[in-house]
Amino acid sequence: MDITPHYWSQSSSPKPLGSMHKKSKEIIFPPFAEDSPLANDYLSQELNPIGTLYSYTVIHPSLKSGIQPYAIGFVDLPDFPVRIFGRLIQDGGPAIGNQYLMKPDTEFGHIFEKINNP
Repeated sequence: MDITPHYWSQSSSPKPLGSMHKKSKEIIFPPFAEDSPLANDYLSQELNPIGTLYSYTVIHPSLKSGIQPYAIGFVDLPDFPVRIFGRLIQDGGPAIGNQYLMKPDTEFGHIFEKINNP
């Protein structure tokens, strides 16, 4: 099931979308659907997809499942106070303060891929 179109811009390099309250300027993620009764009070807002890892945990599924351990965490996006939860993709382990790029994903809606800084 592809759940990505709802909160991704349709540009050639998709960016996550949020909803910004017209009066308070508070950002909500994911954005309200167009048919939501609250949609009239919000504007669509494109978000910066590069953020900083705030917190994470590593999940260790049962050996019987055959699923390898994976990391999930909260990433703070700049410009607006938005903290988004998702799967972390990286070589090696995550660390608080690492930079991640939020990308569309057909299975999870979005993932965070670690940016390798030189």
